[in-house]
Amino acid sequence: MTKPIAVLDTNVVLDIFYWDGKSCPALARQIDHLHLVTEPRCLHELQRILARLCAEPQRTEAVLAQYGARTETLPAVPPLPQLPRCKDVQDQKFLELAVHAGARWLVTRDKALLALKRRKTLPPHLAILTPEHAARAIAGEFGHA
Repeated sequence: MTKPIAVLDTNVVLDIFYWDGKSCPALARQIDHLHLVTEPRCLHELQRILARLCAEPQRTEAVLAQYGARTETLPAVPPLPQLPRCKDVQDQKFLELAVHAGARWLVTRDKALLALKRRKTLPPHLAILTPEHAARAIAGEFGHA
């Protein structure tokens, strides 16, 4: 079975790869069922936040390596003007990446992104989900909890 393409926003990446899935354990356990994608702007944000969180550069490198080993990095995604605009312009890149990559899921806790999930201008293949809803969707897709 082909793995569904998914985009994780920075906070979800941190939840899973930095905090070891403590706030979203079900999703952390199922992460290998997803084809994760990212792009340079998203990686830059992750690096910047990790640099603030981590006192040890080795920890930052370990998190980036672990995430990188499970993620396909696409070339920079151009702006997609036909998409709805996210209230937080810093989060628009995740929506653009998800649409550009043909992702089934954009996984986030960000209220500005979650507010877009019911917009009719989103492509029909894309769902914007919380980590908890994503874990349930994966379980439904692969027939396990």
